[in-house]
Amino acid sequence: MTLADVADEVGVSARTVSRVVNGQGGCSVETKQRIEQAIEALGYRPNMMARGLLTNRSDTIGLVGREMSDPFFTELAEGVQQAARSSNRTMFFASTDGDPARQAEVLASLHGHGVDGVIMFPANDTMADIARTAALGLPIVLVNHDPRAGAPLITDGRRLDNVAAVQCDLRGGARIAVEHLIERGRRRVAFATEIRSQDHLAAPRRESGYRDALRAAGIELDPTLVATAPNTVEGG
Repeated sequence: MTLADVADEVGVSARTVSRVVNGQGGCSVETKQRIEQAIEALGYRPNMMARGLLTNRSDTIGLVGREMSDPFFTELAEGVQQAARSSNRTMFFASTDGDPARQAEVLASLHGHGVDGVIMFPANDTMADIARTAALGLPIVLVNHDPRAGAPLITDGRRLDNVAAVQCDLRGGARIAVEHLIERGRRRVAFATEIRSQDHLAAPRRESGYRDALRAAGIELDPTLVATAPNTVEGG
């Protein structure tokens, strides 16, 4: 069924049906009800791609993680999905396994499908690629990633204001974790940290919290208790 079929059924113009479908008003309550009844009876569903061409919005958001199995990602994804649902938006999920090449493919695909924005856990040292994608007009929100730490967000002389970051208190969280162990009599607390990268500041922030807690408890840092590994289950 098409929008024109609904218009013929009700005896109004296709433009009037379009206004009702898009919540634009411009018709009487009675006409609106008749159109809604016809939509339900005929099983009409709007062509979202066509609507997107008219409104320049798709009401879709991309969420890109490193690993779908990461418990933090799944919890955050549920929160994002709830927020999207409350604003009548649809989520697209994708993972990159931390691979810069895979991330570039995912961003290109999401941009090609016309998503309104992307929330992502970036692969290490990919801010230059992200900046190039953002320069195409795609709004991007980075999770636990500092966009100022790597490549400057200036492309072709233009400042990119459509890239933002949401940060957890990683330093405070690490400090609380170490304090928890110290309060229970532990004096030799090991710290497993991810491999550092140019523009990913999670590792140094967590290590700062680790050091803060040791210092406050009067415990001298033992460098042999700090291990570096990939940020994966196998690395841990």
